[in-house]
Parts: sequence; structure tokens; C-alpha cells
Amino acid sequence: MAENNDNSGGAFLVGVLVGGAVGALAALLLAPQKGDETRAYIAEKSVDYASVVKNKSTEVADAVLQNATQISEKALDTVDQLKSKTTDVASTVADRAGEAVSSVKETTETVLTKGKALVEATAAAVQDAIADGREAAQKVENRLRAEVAESPSEPGA
Repeated sequence: MAENNDNSGGAFLVGVLVGGAVGALAALLLAPQKGDETRAYIAEKSVDYASVVKNKSTEVADAVLQNATQISEKALDTVDQLKSKTTDVASTVADRAGEAVSSVKETTETVLTKGKALVEATAAAVQDAIADGREAAQKVENRLRAEVAESPSEPGA
């Protein structure tokens, strides 16, 4: 809202200057004075108006510079805030990615450990089954040999 007042003040100033110049010109043209007096008066007023215009233009330039500086500072603050937020987001993403990698690593290690234990248990069970099968086969073989040994031999066979 202050910017609107600055702009309105500048427009008002221009209006005052233009109005003053038109009024002075009209007064000069309508005033009953000698040419030398009129030229001297115009020269004096020209210097006065030039001084006023110079002062007001300096004020306007200073105000523009001040506004530009404020806008620049706000832009730099905004950039700094965006950098900070971007850094925070990147850090959060990196932390979460690290947590995910750790979780996957732990899960993989758990699965590998359980798989190894299962393979070892299965191998032991298979070895036990093979040993039991050999033992059973040996018993059958021994029983069959005993039966063959006990059976009378048939002549002519």
C-alpha cells in the first residue's frame, strides 16, 4: 500500500509541476510587462522549476533505489529459504533411503540365515533318512541271506 502512495505522490508532483508551468506561462503571456522583464522573470522561474524538478527527481530516484533494494533483499531471503528447505528435503530423503537400505539388508540377512538353517536341517534329515534306508536295506539283506541259508537246497535245481 505504501508503494501506491509513492506512485500517487509522483503523479501528484508531476501534475503540480505541469500545472504550475502552464499557469506561469499563461500569467506571463497575459501580464502587461516589458519584454526584458518578462524574459528575466521566465529565466528566474525556469531556474526555480529546474531546481524543484531536480530535487523531486532525486527523491523519486532514491525511493526507486530503496524499493529495488528491499525487493532484492526479499528475493535473496526467499532464495535462502528455498535453499534451506531443499537441503532439508534432500537430507530427509537421504536418511529415509539409508533406513530403507538398512532394512533391506537386515531382511536379506535374516532370510539367508533362516534359509541356511533350513538347508542344513533338510540335509541332516536326508542323511538320517539315507542312513535309516541303508540300515533297513541291510536288515532286509541279512534276513534274506538267513532265509536262503536256512532253506534246504532242492536237488536238481
